[in-house]
Amino acid sequence: MKKPYKIVNSENKIIVLPLSNNRLDELCLSVEKTLKKKNYLGKVLFDLLMSNGLTSNRFVSISFKTDKFDYSTIKEETKVDENTFDLSNAFYSKKRAIIDTSCLSRVEKQRIILFLDKYSYKKRKCSHQK
Repeated sequence: MKKPYKIVNSENKIIVLPLSNNRLDELCLSVEKTLKKKNYLGKVLFDLLMSNGLTSNRFVSISFKTDKFDYSTIKEETKVDENTFDLSNAFYSKKRAIIDTSCLSRVEKQRIILFLDKYSYKKRKCSHQK
């Protein structure tokens, strides 16, 4: 069975990029199994674009300890580093079709697609200027 998320290792954390609008608690149960197999300990950042859209609570972090998430550490991440933001936006730019499967309103989906288009264009333009 295909996992409903992609896991990316980035610097000192793992980033989880959901491919569906599963609830965070459901997603965590699945991710826990994967992280346990990898013997991972540390911070896990979830990009909840598919369920929360372009809001201040798009990113949340939870510490993974031993074999499960420590839910007492859940934290809204309003300021993510540029590398994480770039990685996440690049991923969803390439997977635009899954945006249509989210639970978000049609207007919010269009807003995300426009944002990703502008973001991709800006990144391409900057890389050509170097």
